Amino acid sequence: MIKTIIFDLGGIFIQIDTKQSLQKICDRLHSMSIEDILNILIRSDHYLQYEKGFIDSHMFYERVKRDMGGNFSFGFFEKVWQQIFSPIQPMIDLLPQFKTRYQLVLLSNTNVLHMEYIEKHFPFFHYFDHIIYSYRVGMIKPDIKIFHYTLKKIRARAKDCVFIDDTIENIRAAETLGIRSYQFIFPHYIQISDEECIRCPIQHVLLDHSNMKDNGIGLI
Repeated sequence: MIKTIIFDLGGIFIQIDTKQSLQKICDRLHSMSIEDILNILIRSDHYLQYEKGFIDSHMFYERVKRDMGGNFSFGFFEKVWQQIFSPIQPMIDLLPQFKTRYQLVLLSNTNVLHMEYIEKHFPFFHYFDHIIYSYRVGMIKPDIKIFHYTLKKIRARAKDCVFIDDTIENIRAAETLGIRSYQFIFPHYIQISDEECIRCPIQHVLLDHSNMKDNGIGLI
């Protein structure tokens, strides 16, 4: 019996759009393309270290600024790094219903600057019984260790949990522990079958059990 839902944050409840922010950096650094900036910001070892909490925000900023060869303030960097989020309202609106049936857990690869902004501007975190951020625990998905840590932290068995994430690598990692896992498809669908590309509204899977059984899917 499913008792707990473990949700990712970005791409599930919060939409991330870096285009405008990256363009602001490009306007400052005429010699760099958006692709160059992406490689430094989110495809670098600095980023992994930051998301694991091994370096702080100012150290991340200094390394990014050095690699970009730029001359911009921490305040400018903080602003463009934070103002990339918008709510995925259909999913946020479902949280009160999920809360009445399940223990809700948030498991996110994230960092201090992002969460300071998100928690201030999107007040839905009170619906979660447990919140686990990568930078607080020194681990990131899809490392299997963070899933072990999560199950221990929330005192749940893998077979009693469902994991929802928008990244297939994270889904595969959770599945190795026996956690029933589904890839989220914007704005409120989950992938039921990879082979047949079957998608279903998430509320039908997690809230309407009888309907799912009647349709032969019987997920929960």
